[in-house]
Amino acid sequence: MIMEELNEISGGNCEVERFPFLNWIPVSQSLARLPGVEIPVTQLGYSAVGEVEAELTDCGTGTKEECRGARGKIALCSSGLDGSLQFLHRIQKYRNAVRAGALGFLLSGEAGHPPPEGMIRKRAKGDIPAVSLTHEAARKNLFARETVRLRMSVSNTVREDQSANVVWRTGRGHPGVVLCAHMDSWTPGAWDNASGTAVLLELASEFVKHDYAREITLCFTGCEEFGLFGSRDFCRRHAKDFRLAVNVDGVGLAGADIQVRCGERDLAGIPPLKGTYSELPLTPWGDHFSFQKSGVPSLFLTSGGINPVQHTREDSPKILNPQDLEASLNLINEIVAYQLSIP
Repeated sequence: MIMEELNEISGGNCEVERFPFLNWIPVSQSLARLPGVEIPVTQLGYSAVGEVEAELTDCGTGTKEECRGARGKIALCSSGLDGSLQFLHRIQKYRNAVRAGALGFLLSGEAGHPPPEGMIRKRAKGDIPAVSLTHEAARKNLFARETVRLRMSVSNTVREDQSANVVWRTGRGHPGVVLCAHMDSWTPGAWDNASGTAVLLELASEFVKHDYAREITLCFTGCEEFGLFGSRDFCRRHAKDFRLAVNVDGVGLAGADIQVRCGERDLAGIPPLKGTYSELPLTPWGDHFSFQKSGVPSLFLTSGGINPVQHTREDSPKILNPQDLEASLNLINEIVAYQLSIP
C-alpha cells in the first residue's frame, strides 16, 4: 500500500530493501491460580517456551531492587505508566526478573485498559515464560492474604524470516536528511505507528514540489517492534549518507503536546524546536536509536509520550486528531527546511 501511494507521486525514487529478521509466532499461553482458577493472558513477544509452577511474588514496577525476592518464583510487575523519568520499559522489567532468578514473568496492564502487548527481549528468545494480563484480572486473582501458587504455560515458534524497508528519495547531494517511521504494529496501531507512516506519506507530496540541493530520504521501516531490525539494516547500508535522522513514531494523539527528544544537546537549540524540545532522554526503544548508534545525529518526534493505550487493542484511529497530526507535519517541514539551509 505504501509503495502504491509513493508511486502515485510524480517525482522521487522508490525501492524496497529486504532484510532478515527473527520472527516470533505465538501458539498458546495459559495461566491458572491453583488449584484451578484460569486467568486470561496474552503472550509477550519472544517469550521462552515452557510450563512453570511456582509461588507468585509482587515485584511492583519491576526495578532491580523490587525484583530481588523473585528467585524461584513467578514475578508480577505492573506497567507503571506514570510518565516519570523513572519509567521502566517492559524489557528492563523482564531483564530484572530474569537476573533475580525468577521462573516466570507476568506484566499487568493499566487500570481500565486491555493487557499490554510487545516484546520482552530484543532480537532473541527470552529466558523465562512471559505473559501479560489486565490490571483488573491481576487484582482479582493474584492479590490475596494467603500464598498464591500459579501454573503458567507458553508455546510459540521462533524462526528466521524476511521483511523489508520501503525507501523513497528526492533531491540530490549528500549528506542529506532521513525521516523514518516504522510500518509494523502489535495492535491496530493507529498512534503507534500508522500516524508516523501517514505523516511521511503526506510529506512526500510536499517534498517533490521543491528542488532540494541535498537528498531527502523517507524510510518506512519494517520490524521495529521486533527489535529495530529494519532501521539497523538501513543504517548498515546508508548511515554515511546523512547529517540528520528524524524518527516519527506516535504522533497526532488528541490533545497531547509534541515532544522532540534529541540525541545530541546541540540539536535542542535549533530554531524550529524553540518551545518544543522535551528534556526526556533519547530512549533506546525506537528507530532513532539505530541512527544515533551509527553516528547520525537524531531526533525522536512523538506526542503524548508514554500512554496507557500504547501496545493495546485501544490504539485505534479514534484517539487521533487531524489537527495534531498536521502540527507534527508542519514541525517536521520546519526542521527539514532549517537543516537544508545549513551549508
